[in-house]
Amino acid sequence: MNRILIYFCCCILLLAGTVQAQETAVQLYDGTTIKVGDVIQAGYKPSIYQYNTIKEKHNNYLRDYKEDITFSKLEVIEIKDADRDYTSSVKEATLTVREQSSGKELYININSAIEKGEVIAKPAQRLYPDAKFLSDDLLLALTLRVNKLPVTDQHILFFISLKDKDLYQKCRADEFEYNSVKADYSKQLEDMMNNFDFTTVYYINNQVIIDKYDFTKNGYPINFIENEKLGFMKYGDYNLAFTSYEPFRFIPVTQEYGKEVNKRRQGRSSYISNLAYGRFYVKALDKKMELPKSDILNMENLYRKTIIGADLVGVEVYDFKHCDYNFIGGVR
Repeated sequence: MNRILIYFCCCILLLAGTVQAQETAVQLYDGTTIKVGDVIQAGYKPSIYQYNTIKEKHNNYLRDYKEDITFSKLEVIEIKDADRDYTSSVKEATLTVREQSSGKELYININSAIEKGEVIAKPAQRLYPDAKFLSDDLLLALTLRVNKLPVTDQHILFFISLKDKDLYQKCRADEFEYNSVKADYSKQLEDMMNNFDFTTVYYINNQVIIDKYDFTKNGYPINFIENEKLGFMKYGDYNLAFTSYEPFRFIPVTQEYGKEVNKRRQGRSSYISNLAYGRFYVKALDKKMELPKSDILNMENLYRKTIIGADLVGVEVYDFKHCDYNFIGGVR
């Protein structure tokens, strides 16, 4: 009888412990709260192989999830204590979620997922939703046009490499192969130069330096100008000369949201990185920009082939270089 009673008590305690480990809500390390019934979104996979913090059940054990569910909606159906610390003051929690399009159940270590960007913390807020990406082929055509540069074999080969990598390799290996397609690709490039749309708002993503929160102005100072004397923003092999950029070097953010941003960016680190990423919205200028004078450097030789003039019309700042989520703030 005593054995039965002891066994019964143990079962009750075990059940109580299980129930106690299940929660209806959890506060994450950045200060936000997730509740059962909320819908969250998956982010990008960190590699082509699998997520590291999103799992599926397979033969009674959890394994990394391999399917790409980027931006999929995930309904939270259960929250459990993961029995380990995320930081000294924050417990890790495991969410059971239902992927809404397939109905599949998945398991997420939520604090780690937010930190790594496998779950979206803050969706993008687009200043210009219809903006067009300023791709490498457009940049090439634009630079040649505004600087009135001749189209050379080097430019045509680079243009081919952007359009057809296999053909580019063949052209590099065989001059007759290149000669057979040269006229066609030269015409394509010249057409892009002649028909470039200067009325469109374009965007590029580029690294920024984000300073500590300014409590007087309520926001974050940012810097994206590498050389203050020149005033150019370096973007790959190109240099953008903005007609004005000072108004875009401060991102207004409320103190309440700034606190959340700092916690999110810090994660488990002992410091907050000063690196962030900006989506820059520009309207290209159809003119040859003047270069600074120098008695030491030949500025024409150094910069003419890479310089593009533009009106900067907006900047958004994000945690990750893809600039698709984990929004910090924006200004236009």
